[in-house]
Amino acid sequence: MNTDHSINTISAPSPIIPRIKVFGNSPSPEEIRDNYIAKNLPFILTGDACLSTNSIPWKVFDEWLVCSENGQVSQLDVEHIIRHYGEDVVPVADCSKQEYGTHPKTEMKFTEFLSRMGGGDCCLYLKDYHFVRMHEDVKLYETPAYFTSDWLNEYCVDKGKDDYRFVYLGSTGSWTPFHADVLHSFSWSANVVGKKRWILYPPGKEELMKDQLGNLPFDVTIEPYTLPTHPSYPHRVEVTQSSREIIFVPSGWHHQVHNLETTLSVNHNWFNGCNAEKCWNYLKYNLQLVEKEISEFKDSMTDWESHCQVLLRAHMGFHFEDFIEILIHIANKRLGMNRPQVFDLVALRDMFRQIANVNISRRTTIETLVKEINKTLQYYI
Repeated sequence: MNTDHSINTISAPSPIIPRIKVFGNSPSPEEIRDNYIAKNLPFILTGDACLSTNSIPWKVFDEWLVCSENGQVSQLDVEHIIRHYGEDVVPVADCSKQEYGTHPKTEMKFTEFLSRMGGGDCCLYLKDYHFVRMHEDVKLYETPAYFTSDWLNEYCVDKGKDDYRFVYLGSTGSWTPFHADVLHSFSWSANVVGKKRWILYPPGKEELMKDQLGNLPFDVTIEPYTLPTHPSYPHRVEVTQSSREIIFVPSGWHHQVHNLETTLSVNHNWFNGCNAEKCWNYLKYNLQLVEKEISEFKDSMTDWESHCQVLLRAHMGFHFEDFIEILIHIANKRLGMNRPQVFDLVALRDMFRQIANVNISRRTTIETLVKEINKTLQYYI
């Protein structure tokens, strides 16, 4: 594995995020999984091979970018984008405003966004654009082999639900406030063109930044968070992601992201056997918060526990049954394969054993699946 540790933090004595150069099939997906993903550690992939499939660059480079004669990217091919996708209604954040701890969002046609991007008295950022779902026949990119074990999006695609595969586009100065990703999932983000500055904190260190009401900061690029005397400062990690690089953001790592120039990126949120337990524990933690919030109604409210699950889904986008349904779906698919994926089956079995103690309606199904997984695994481990 070829790693370059020259990517130092910018302002704090924190861990270094390695750059890993991809050459053909090296490093292998198993190496990346075992050394980084399973250990919940961030990294950056570099080299043209990480944004190509079978040595063929992603289609997005030819269709969405205008290149100079020497092959260097110069700018977005706005005419092509408008001609083919200008009528798409896309979600857009206004980075010049703050509402309820985030940037307010609206929807507009892609054409309007492109005409307003980087101009006027507001700073617009196209975010969470479900391009793949809206244009299933257009293969602008392929998920890198390192991230194809993606239970969340596999389930969403199979069931025709909203997925967690997005396109982002923003001009210089557009940014995303301090946050952790949905369900404390993993994310990978590939810069097609442009440059981003990432500020990250390992899991748990965000607690050092909460105010007296328990709220996280909106912006960590201002004092007191940039001062060496702040307790969170030694844990702060800063890194610049360049064009044609992919960054992996592990579960529960809070982060803030700034576009240093006009940047087009592809971003996936996902979980698999490496972090399903972390996502499940985060879901349980948030259920405890919900239960505490409405505990005074426990004795008087009919079906109080079901109401808590409804509120959990409203807050998190998932409740227990949603999460368990994903695991069951993936388990059935893995058991149906001619060549079982042992790593996934072991992880699923371990998850089902944890979940078996929860009061859920699918206990019989889960018990049956555990037996089938054990029967399959006896031939492989």
